[in-house]
Amino acid sequence: MSRNKKKTIIERPTQQNRTNKTIIILAAVFLIALLCRLAPLGQVFKSGDVFFFENDTYYHVMRIIHTAHNYLIPFTHDPYLDYPGGYDCFWPPLFDQMIALIALIFGFGSPGDYTIKAVSAFFPAVLGALTIFVVYLLGKETFNKKTGVLAAFLFSILPAHLFFSILGRPDHHVAEPVFSMLMFYFFLVACRKTESKDIRKSAILAGISGACALLTWIGSTVFIGLLGIFVLLQILLNSKHDEARPKLSAISLYVFIPLLIIITPYCLLSQWGRQGKLAYDALSLFQPLFISGIISLLWLSSRAGRHPVRLFLVILVFISAALFILPGFYENLKTGLQYFSKKDPWFRSIGELQPLLKPTAGFPVSFGRAESFFTKFFYVFFIGLAVFIFNFFKRREKPLNEQLFFFLVIATLLMALNQQRFVHVFAVTFAITMSYLFFRIFNPKELFALKNTAMFLLLAIFFVFPCAKYIAQTGASPFGPPPALYDTLIWMKNNTPKTSYFGKLDKKPEYSVLAPWAYGMWIECIAQRPVLASNFHNMKGNTSSARFFVSEDEDSANKILDENGVRYIITCSMLSSERLGDCMDQLGIDKSQYYDKTVIPENGQVAYIPKYKYYSLVSERLFLLDGKQVEMKGGAKPQVIKALKHYRLVYESPNYDNTVPFPIPVKQFKVFEYLAKPAKNL
Repeated sequence: MSRNKKKTIIERPTQQNRTNKTIIILAAVFLIALLCRLAPLGQVFKSGDVFFFENDTYYHVMRIIHTAHNYLIPFTHDPYLDYPGGYDCFWPPLFDQMIALIALIFGFGSPGDYTIKAVSAFFPAVLGALTIFVVYLLGKETFNKKTGVLAAFLFSILPAHLFFSILGRPDHHVAEPVFSMLMFYFFLVACRKTESKDIRKSAILAGISGACALLTWIGSTVFIGLLGIFVLLQILLNSKHDEARPKLSAISLYVFIPLLIIITPYCLLSQWGRQGKLAYDALSLFQPLFISGIISLLWLSSRAGRHPVRLFLVILVFISAALFILPGFYENLKTGLQYFSKKDPWFRSIGELQPLLKPTAGFPVSFGRAESFFTKFFYVFFIGLAVFIFNFFKRREKPLNEQLFFFLVIATLLMALNQQRFVHVFAVTFAITMSYLFFRIFNPKELFALKNTAMFLLLAIFFVFPCAKYIAQTGASPFGPPPALYDTLIWMKNNTPKTSYFGKLDKKPEYSVLAPWAYGMWIECIAQRPVLASNFHNMKGNTSSARFFVSEDEDSANKILDENGVRYIITCSMLSSERLGDCMDQLGIDKSQYYDKTVIPENGQVAYIPKYKYYSLVSERLFLLDGKQVEMKGGAKPQVIKALKHYRLVYESPNYDNTVPFPIPVKQFKVFEYLAKPAKNL
């Protein structure tokens, strides 16, 4: 009697199966990323309107609406900003054009404002979720596929990127890591390829990505410059390798020449380009010259041969000649670099430009913001970076992909430490570094080993749970301006004389509103009134506004209002927000004459103690005393604060301001009308 024996055949997973598995995992990570970014859905869509994250996003949405209604051509001059002269918006057009195009598609060619707002709200969440694929590609190209997959997951829930890519935050920040990191990725692919056709294709895609980065955010010049520096360093390091230098030189030309070709028409046709101006902070002649300089320098360096001295002399002579021939270019380059040093007091007053470890309450550094963005793994990152650097320098042969990653991780780390606005770009290299460290420790053959179990627990407790908590808090946080300010702006829209040309923005309107610069864009976009000051830099109105808020006599204040066509003033607590101090820093005024800033020992909070001179400021006499005459007691002798004659209180918010212990109850926001003739009965 025979027994049939069956053979069991164990099939190894094919390359196609592994690829399918990766696609499924990445699709799941994408859904996780998207759901996390949709957390504030109830805060964005409510009361029959769409609310956005902060003032910049409101201005983007207004620009997107205008672009969608004007054949995808965004406005460049805004007469409602920096009144009375208006302001040339330096934002590049691509980000707003992308959203406007999608809105046109969803609106079948004629979208209403609500449709445009809804598309604008969803765009950053979708693009932010799609960024996980960029992280995967860069991680895979630098190390391997599994590193890329885990990096994509870590990135998907990382608060540092969530903060800039949540629903209701249509700001160009969300697009920056997409295009800039794609540029570096395609450059790496071009360097890895061996066929000329493949090299050209990847290098050209890198150039297109770089152009998109620059046409999305003008500061992307720094990423293009970083790539140029890296290629130059490679030419220097490979000066004695005849086989490596020509390929690197060819790739750099295929990257930077298409980039130059794409951005040059935008730069020449911009208002700065048409006037023949060089401006580092706007599309102008500066960017084509900058990229042309990179191309020329790399080409000359590659032709210097294997002689380091000759190469050094070529670089030195080229830079010296460029600076001598184009002094305006040098001044713009120097001013652009000062963006990182923040020598301008205006830059020091902007929150996103503050250092990541900004000192607080008597401490030289504070890690609270870093932990908020990166969880406790911010400290673990430096272990991962140390492990990577150790292994990097231990090997004699250093692959180009790891050289570029080493260059990128150091550059993005320094940028994030210098300014919080770069944490979302640093989040890419952070996630890849953490994934690299994980797989240096994790052993898949011993899945339930003690060290593997400990790693999963640490990842859950110190990374996943804090990220989930951050997402929940984001979903519960109110969007838009403070409720009292929003009500104030709606009152202003409905109860003050309507100004002309808001829809077209092609002529000068009738009057302006003066308020703290942080509220400028909200005033224009919600109240639909012209403003003197906003958070755009290089605005004359910002200086005029600061001068008003520190004026101590009514005649000086009135002169500022007359010169700038101001009819209404919005006042609020300038002390607790430090906006008064920012105005004084901007004008070089000693703040200690007006108030003391101390730390309360019991809770570590900052307290502001007004001095008598503080009550001499016209803006504070309006906010605290409604412009009325009051006798202040408590000093060596009573101080009489005279009534203001040219201001009439027309609105105040119902709720009280409790941020500073003022001697009398004060409403949070007030609106005053400026009168050319003295008001009676004050």
